[in-house]
Amino acid sequence: MGFSEEGISALTGVPVFSYNTVPGDTSFFATILAADQNNYIMGASTGGSGPDTTNNFCNIANRHAYSILAAFNINATNGT
Repeated sequence: MGFSEEGISALTGVPVFSYNTVPGDTSFFATILAADQNNYIMGASTGGSGPDTTNNFCNIANRHAYSILAAFNINATNGT
């Protein structure tokens, strides 16, 4: 078992950064937006315990890695 940053570093040879987030903290999204604007390779993973066939509260599989292809804001037609 490994971490996505290890794979990115092994494939590209560039330094990597790893961040841990706190549930409910939306301020981290600014970091993701800035990384996307700088064309960084990004990935994310879900925590959890038990088998990877169980899902978290967002219905995303626990203990899985995901690629982040882009980050952007979506504004509703009412401006929110």
